[in-house]
Amino acid sequence: MIPAILSAVFVIYLYKTLSQPSASDTAASFATSDDGNVQAIAARLSALQARIDRLATTINDGGSKR
Repeated sequence: MIPAILSAVFVIYLYKTLSQPSASDTAASFATSDDGNVQAIAARLSALQARIDRLATTINDGGSKR
């Protein structure tokens, strides 16, 4: 029974691996993304970095200021 389960898991793994788009297809789709999307991601990353900096400052000050 264990070999049957392992075989099924291996087949599922192969199916998922082979059904993924190739790296060149993925790179081509990223190359065609619009500037608005890139700018939105950059703005979100900046906001997250600011939150991380505020949290680091709060932790370094010795606790929460709430």
